[in-house]
Amino acid sequence: MVRLFLSASLTILLCRALCGQTSTPSPSPSLELGTLTPADLEQAIPLIRDHYVNPKALNEIELRRATLAGVLERLGPRVQLLPAKTGPAATPAPFYREILDGHIGYLRPGDFSRPQLQELDTTLRGFGGKKADAIILDLRGSVAANDCASAAEFAKRFVPKGKALFSLRGPDGKTVREFVSDQAPLYHGLIVLLVDGETAGATEILAAILRFEKHAILIGQTTAG
Repeated sequence: MVRLFLSASLTILLCRALCGQTSTPSPSPSLELGTLTPADLEQAIPLIRDHYVNPKALNEIELRRATLAGVLERLGPRVQLLPAKTGPAATPAPFYREILDGHIGYLRPGDFSRPQLQELDTTLRGFGGKKADAIILDLRGSVAANDCASAAEFAKRFVPKGKALFSLRGPDGKTVREFVSDQAPLYHGLIVLLVDGETAGATEILAAILRFEKHAILIGQTTAG
């Protein structure tokens, strides 16, 4: 048996196999982990790893597993590990546009990427040339991109220059970032938004901006948020 002293408050007993038999440590009072000092905790793991009968068994992965197991045991049923959801990755919807009845523009913006933002600019200018007096913006089933800046960039194509779009606030309620339209809009007419339960993230932000700033008409189901 090897007895290692860390401090006056902590003693670690390590038992080694002798002559094919494992010795049994003499009874000792149990030690509550909550009473250990930071210095004890700092020394404990390295000492156990260096003097354990099979040091290779206490590699970093096993130590992390043991740490997680201890955390879960201490927290009880309030914290649980759940298996990861598996399934096919969401495929970004392609940008799509067309003219309906000769005067209504239909747009599906896709995943709000930079190339699709350029597609939007080209399309809105084209709708202007074709005298489109209304636009249907289809935000259903969109990939839930969480890039607020992308939502702001798309909204700028519809909201007047200088208009506040939205702001982000920290836990203390203070504004940490504000988004304002810094360009003239490319479209000024009626906007109809198609939304559903999968309208989330940046697309949901865009829907809210156009609803409040452009009085867009919402048709469909309650959005994700």
